[in-house]
Amino acid sequence: MNVNPIHFFNERGHSIMSADHLHAELKRLEDEVDRLERANRSLAMRLSQLADRDDDDGFLSA
Repeated sequence: MNVNPIHFFNERGHSIMSADHLHAELKRLEDEVDRLERANRSLAMRLSQLADRDDDDGFLSA
């Protein structure tokens, strides 16, 4: 009798043992990292602009 191994499925219903799924998940995570890095850079630039503006106003930052 041939028994298949137990498969675990994620919330999307994909087998976590599937190589295709692993490659797709890796791509999704890399895309998410890229998006978050862009957002982080954008927010850092915005904070820098706000800090420069506060310095120009002559106010001390707390």
